[in-house]
Amino acid sequence: MRWMKADAFALSKIDWQSEPKAADLPDLNGWHLYGYLVIFNTPDRSRTRKHSLLIPDGEVINFSGFD
Repeated sequence: MRWMKADAFALSKIDWQSEPKAADLPDLNGWHLYGYLVIFNTPDRSRTRKHSLLIPDGEVINFSGFD
């Protein structure tokens, strides 16, 4: 939540898509990123945007925003 507030997400408008899930994701270099994957939607002008966060040890290490 601290990271989301710092990045100016309107916390009251977040639509959580699921509970955090343990994840093992590859990065661009073939390394594995481990942590909890969180998926949520936020309003963005005239549409909704989907986002994902990867959080190991309480810190966000990967953020993606896609349509």
